[in-house]
Amino acid sequence: MIAGGIAAYVLRDEIESEVNGILTKAQQNYNKNTGVTSTWDKLQREFSCCGVKDPEEWKALNLTTDYPVSCCKVESSLDCPATSPIATTAINNKGCEDAFISWMQAKVAIIGGVGIGLAFVMVVGVLFACCLARAIRKEYEVV
Repeated sequence: MIAGGIAAYVLRDEIESEVNGILTKAQQNYNKNTGVTSTWDKLQREFSCCGVKDPEEWKALNLTTDYPVSCCKVESSLDCPATSPIATTAINNKGCEDAFISWMQAKVAIIGGVGIGLAFVMVVGVLFACCLARAIRKEYEVV
């Protein structure tokens, strides 16, 4: 637990390269794997972003539209049809990598703190177990 908390805190700067690699690989499988497609769509909707670094990356994947519908600022608008090209003005211009990294870096301190807190509770539990074992041993010697 302690090692996990410390590792999360120390490696927080390496999040950027890991996230970039994972998102880029996953983007190549968009529309090939339903799990990847739904995950990308959820990510883009929740973080109001489009693509890994920018929306133009989607054009290289030869989708039926230039961008996934989840890139749209307002999916139900007329500027965002599901079957024809989507207007550039209707999509989010922010890349998902930056949005996700900012979110992760904000949460890594919490994750590390929870890990260290749980480790502290475990150490206290071990101390109580040692005290109990000592008390039982003393009681056994008396009898």
